[in-house]
Amino acid sequence: MLSPREHHHISISTIHFATRLFCLIAWLVPGQVAFADSPGGSLQLGLPTQLMVQPYVSVDVLHETSPGVYENYGPSSQPETIDIFGITIQLSSAHNSLLLDTGANSILIVDAAAQDLEDAGYQTEGLFWEIGVGGYHEYEVSAPYRFAFTGSDEVTHYLDGPSGNGVRIQSNPDSVLAAPIASGGVAGLVGMPAMTGRVTTLGLAADGYEFPSGPIETWDIWELITLLASGTDMNTSFSNNLPAASGNRYTVPLDNRIIFAVEDGIPDGEPLDSPLPIYADVPFLTAQVNAEIDGVFREVEGTFLLDTGAQFSMISRRMAFALGLDENGNGNLDDEAFDFIEIAGVGGTKSVPLMSVDELRLPTEQGVDMVWYDPSDPLQALGVQFIVLDLFPSADIDYSGIVDATDIATIEANANANGNQGLVVAEGDIPSGDINSDGIVDGLDLAIAMEQLGETTFIDGIFGIDMITGGTQISGEDFNLELIGTPFFESVHFDFRNWESGYGTLVFDVNPLHATVTPGTFVLPGDANGDGRVDADDAAVLAANRQNTNAAWEDGDFNGDGLVDDADATILAANWQFGVPIVVPGDANGDGRVDAADAAILVANWQSIDAAWEDGDFNDDGIVDDSDATAMVANWQYGAGSSAAVPEAAVPEAAVPEPGAAMLVALLCCWLIAARRRTSAHAKCQAASGW
Repeated sequence: MLSPREHHHISISTIHFATRLFCLIAWLVPGQVAFADSPGGSLQLGLPTQLMVQPYVSVDVLHETSPGVYENYGPSSQPETIDIFGITIQLSSAHNSLLLDTGANSILIVDAAAQDLEDAGYQTEGLFWEIGVGGYHEYEVSAPYRFAFTGSDEVTHYLDGPSGNGVRIQSNPDSVLAAPIASGGVAGLVGMPAMTGRVTTLGLAADGYEFPSGPIETWDIWELITLLASGTDMNTSFSNNLPAASGNRYTVPLDNRIIFAVEDGIPDGEPLDSPLPIYADVPFLTAQVNAEIDGVFREVEGTFLLDTGAQFSMISRRMAFALGLDENGNGNLDDEAFDFIEIAGVGGTKSVPLMSVDELRLPTEQGVDMVWYDPSDPLQALGVQFIVLDLFPSADIDYSGIVDATDIATIEANANANGNQGLVVAEGDIPSGDINSDGIVDGLDLAIAMEQLGETTFIDGIFGIDMITGGTQISGEDFNLELIGTPFFESVHFDFRNWESGYGTLVFDVNPLHATVTPGTFVLPGDANGDGRVDADDAAVLAANRQNTNAAWEDGDFNGDGLVDDADATILAANWQFGVPIVVPGDANGDGRVDAADAAILVANWQSIDAAWEDGDFNDDGIVDDSDATAMVANWQYGAGSSAAVPEAAVPEAAVPEPGAAMLVALLCCWLIAARRRTSAHAKCQAASGW
């Protein structure tokens, strides 16, 4: 479990992808599993999108020449173009079209757009280091300027700084994000400073995309070239109020549980009072990733960065190992990856594995899980694809939820191997302790682990724009393609009006076509009778149908090969007792705790006959008596933080309380009876006074 509100101070600019090609990724998985829903059910949405649709805003950097009078330094509002046979073709978005990025702490302008600024007289006054997928990269910190940004609603908003003297942004004309602007790269990032104190709305309904309709062969060829070069945008607007719900509304809490300190970006050798860029915390949410590998069922909850700048969502290596994606156990995920993808961002590019899981679940404040999954036939399922990459590697190598002495001991032992030369492992072998992915567990990894000692909150993944824009897919082959489906959401809002306090809300207005809530279902490998438990009843079903051919799930064929055999028995054994509730003598109300509420039930039914468990009869003899009180005392405070263990069997019928237990029972009963009398007297007083 994640501990609330743990702050870690690190400097980062998150990863941003600019793959301007359409791709349909296919992978055959050995079947699909439905995981346990929350009590409120779930919205079974489907797959993330394959479209490169992201939010953009138009920006201007304004220089105050005299009070209230501003000169616009740009960047240019003109796109990169080329003339072919007298026809002008747009190769990019306008230089002043910047990506609106919840995963960025600051505002960043690069390449030709930054050159536009310098050519107009824009000045810089300091240096700053950003870290991204390719490592650290140096940017310049501007003089204070008024920063203007405009959404697709053509309403302009301004950042003037707390004193009205302007804000400092980052720039570098020699830097590119993914690719040069002329080749379809991103001109810059408008991060959280622009969204703090506001509600940002992304329009995702059918009219929210600037996207050609119909089969791709009907599109204008120049429109297609422009689309591939510059990507597609969505409607973006800003407001001081949350718009009225346009559909079925669900909300997800956001917070700044991990903080990236702006001071950490000051380069070595620079004065500590160097000018700093405008900076704001980035938002995190809690999500759960589920995977079934060879019949073994795993659910892993983690901290995800909400990042509209990421075209692909990702999970960390730590989470991938915890999900069992390293199927052969060699500490290297490359063997199991079904593809590799080149990602680009601050500092350069990197090739990373692409892997598949069964589900991503996002719990909402309404008690309904939002579920991204593959709705295809189980034997044709593609799965939900994630990039596997660490933004900041974790030293929690045993996945216990904390970097502790056990992790340190393992890493230290491997670092001391081979005469203190370190242990050579597969690059990124987290279980062995290769935290920095250099292929050897050594003192560097140990130093990272020591710095993280005691940490319990980690960046387990990125919730990218592909999840937000899901529902619309590309279907077909080669150039015989068309857009199919409908967006999951009519609009999505980022409510950061109170972000300075560290809290916000992710608001989804669900498309009515996707708004049906599915009641909780639980298809668990090994659960032949579908009761949500793997127990003796399921084992009996499997035994009765052993070696049957043409068998179904309910016969014990859990791997779908039509035969009930040892493979199915192995699956059942792997999940044995999953879902079987722990029955604790003394827990009358079944809430998993033995406390005063249960004691009240026992007292209320003291000496009752024909009693049941919920009356306080824990030994099933039909009477609520000393034997049941003894059982309660033996497990007192179970589930409420005590270390009391569950006994192997219920308290025997003829059990006689020991003196200490008898005394506690007597005191407990006297206290409860007295409490009941006080409550009764208080109720009479209330009735008399008319409260």
